[in-house]
Amino acid sequence: MIQIGTDKYWRRARLYPALLAVAPLIALLFFEVPWRDFQWPHLVVTLCLGVLVYFLSDFARSRGKILEEGAIDIGPRHLSSALWRTDTRLHPETKDPLVDFVAAKTGRPRPSIDAERDDPATARAFYDQCANWMRDNTRDSTILLEDNVSYGFRRNLLGLKPIGLGANIVTVVMACLLAYRSHQTNEWYSPTTLVIVLCIAAVHGLLFMFVVNRRLVVQASDTYLNRIISLCQKLMADERSKTPSGE
Repeated sequence: MIQIGTDKYWRRARLYPALLAVAPLIALLFFEVPWRDFQWPHLVVTLCLGVLVYFLSDFARSRGKILEEGAIDIGPRHLSSALWRTDTRLHPETKDPLVDFVAAKTGRPRPSIDAERDDPATARAFYDQCANWMRDNTRDSTILLEDNVSYGFRRNLLGLKPIGLGANIVTVVMACLLAYRSHQTNEWYSPTTLVIVLCIAAVHGLLFMFVVNRRLVVQASDTYLNRIISLCQKLMADERSKTPSGE
């Protein structure tokens, strides 16, 4: 996917997944800390949670990159692999004119189907170059940026799935232990608080178990692929419209 160094991408594709991963812990902190009697241990815990979120926002990208390694249905290789003659994800009537157009721009001939099979390394280098050209010439599209942010968010969220489920379990255990301790020491404790935290943990757990999956990432990657192809087709149509007839 294209690299974007903007605050928007970092916030939506890296920070938001980190916040979602530890959302139950944040809820536990918010509802369990006696804010009216806020003391320095509470400040330390709050700061530690903030550092954890920042670390996870950076760690999310690393986990996302691991998911992309060797994959042809998501990530940087998704576009280039879809351009091969032997790949059936794109219809030849859509793919062939587009690849021929990009090949003319890169100045390299398109490999034949036999060349793809006999020399896959050379063919891969050609299609990677085509994919890079397509990304470089569509970077200014706001719609493509949104698609890339959506893909980055889903990819990084999937990368943090084990951490999200772990944070969920820790939250449930801590909430129950705090409720039990309050009951044993006859301290004031609101059952409503426990119910709210457990409900948030339940929704969070269901989300990470059944919604956050590879299929969600593949859908976003497919949307990005279709968008960039559509934009390149527009580039091709615009160039043809500028060419005088008869040339």
